[in-house]
Amino acid sequence: MWKMNCGWTPLLIHSVLLRLWLTGIVDYWGVEPESWYWFEAGYKNLGEYYGFKKGDHKLLPKVFYGQMILLGAAFGATAYCFEPPETYGVKPKNSQTPGET
Repeated sequence: MWKMNCGWTPLLIHSVLLRLWLTGIVDYWGVEPESWYWFEAGYKNLGEYYGFKKGDHKLLPKVFYGQMILLGAAFGATAYCFEPPETYGVKPKNSQTPGET
């Protein structure tokens, strides 16, 4: 599973997983698109770079999730994991929305 949060080696990780799959070492591989990539890559708002691990994962543009999913699908990913659930509109049990009492 490619946990897509590494802001400094994304293509290296992708190529290793793809090679493992193409050579038959693994039968399946997948991706886990997540907002922590934005933090590790050092972005806040679109086009604002602050340095490695100085970003804000909450500001990842939602369209990037689709791009991460399509990147995996284009290269044969068959397994997907999604986190954090709040990103996709799922509210965890026993949690409150900010400002909620």
